[in-house]
Amino acid sequence: MKKHLLMIAVSACFATAGIAQAAPTPSMQLAQNHPNASSAQLSTAQRGAIVAQIVRAWGPFVQQVHQTSVGAWAGRMQGTFAAATDSNLQRAAGMKTFQGMMDALLGQHLTDAQVTDSLALQAEVLKSGGRPALLGSTTADLVYTPLVPCRLADTRVVGGPITGGGTRGFFGWVLSNYSSQGGSSTNCGVPNNPSALMLNFTVVNATASGWLTVFPFGTTKPLAANLNYAPGQIVGNEIAAKMTIGSATSDFSIYAQGTTDVVIDVVGYFMAPQATALDVIDTGSTDYQFVPGETDSVIKVCPTGYTIAGGGCDTGDSSGKTVIIGNYLINNGQDCAFTNNNTVTERVSVRAHCVRTPGR
Repeated sequence: MKKHLLMIAVSACFATAGIAQAAPTPSMQLAQNHPNASSAQLSTAQRGAIVAQIVRAWGPFVQQVHQTSVGAWAGRMQGTFAAATDSNLQRAAGMKTFQGMMDALLGQHLTDAQVTDSLALQAEVLKSGGRPALLGSTTADLVYTPLVPCRLADTRVVGGPITGGGTRGFFGWVLSNYSSQGGSSTNCGVPNNPSALMLNFTVVNATASGWLTVFPFGTTKPLAANLNYAPGQIVGNEIAAKMTIGSATSDFSIYAQGTTDVVIDVVGYFMAPQATALDVIDTGSTDYQFVPGETDSVIKVCPTGYTIAGGGCDTGDSSGKTVIIGNYLINNGQDCAFTNNNTVTERVSVRAHCVRTPGR
């Protein structure tokens, strides 16, 4: 019934233009005011309204950042929404960060400030060559590349459930395919030795309550949990998982506190940026004919993807009667204005220098 309600709620979201935020209903206001909201059990309609609110609020974010359609994301979230308690669902709708919303659905009651601190720590952990991943740095940042969601591993197919209290290693990159760990018959487009992978973890067939912790292979298991679950639940979470680069055995490990199967899909990867030379092109000169007495401007525009960095305006009038009266960089091009004070038609020309910075 809850899953059916979710689909109705998601359909309602798509019915609004641009996935716009609807005026808050009483149930939405209840969610937004959490944790002071009433602890009374929510009705089916109230839960549906809160789910719709969450999908409207975070759907555009998922589209832009994770390159995943709202419909695909909402479909994958069905089990998570349905399994969330009323209080966790209300709390999730009131969170101002995406990770905070996801954590709230899974019962991890962190504040937005705590989530922000956690993400800052994650950025520090996601480092390459000992350099911190600082936002905006051209030398230390990790570059994120989205992928079409692809199956990396499925313990239902190979290996069986991870026993409660046990740890199992997995490959994050393979040369040919992931079939040895129940995954795709391709390598999913993951390059050799990524610094980290953006992974969707889904717990299925759990026989006991517990949590998953994901960490680089061969390192000490951290205390933090990435996903909580209960027996019979199907729950998922998306995290950035750091890899152990160069390991011949495995790239990352999963600790399961309670016996469960785990399905892993990769949706993107992080790599250190590649330094590349500045790409510079000269458009060359384009000639224009100015009749006697004509005053006008002409523009030479850079190709798509390039930015104007300079250019020039020239006349072919040796008498000096054809005058350059304007020389501007505007509208991503070189703009030149001329006046022909001669008694004959004169040639003028415009050229542009265009640049772009290639990257991974």
